[in-house]
Amino acid sequence: MSNQVWLVRWDGTGKHAKPDRQVALVLPGSRSPEDVRAIVEALYLADTGSSIELVASANGGRTIYPAEIQRLTTGRVSITCGHNPQLVAVLTSNVRLEDGDLVSDDGTG
Repeated sequence: MSNQVWLVRWDGTGKHAKPDRQVALVLPGSRSPEDVRAIVEALYLADTGSSIELVASANGGRTIYPAEIQRLTTGRVSITCGHNPQLVAVLTSNVRLEDGDLVSDDGTG
């Protein structure tokens, strides 16, 4: 049994880009990068999109900020969506709560 999860966090600079919660979502590690890409894109649009953007996306239109899957030099995968703030999803292991913050064994939490 894998202890891996996809940890989806908000990342941004400046007071305007600081979300109330840094962790946006935690998904099972069994999800494929393509599944997570679609979920992250929908989450970003739902949180930041205008009514017009939401309707356009629902009708098959393209979003302004499509999520992208990136292969890191470490061999890991990162999924990003948006611009300041942006959502960043990484596959991480052994996520737990410490002093009110989510942390992981590999330092991505």
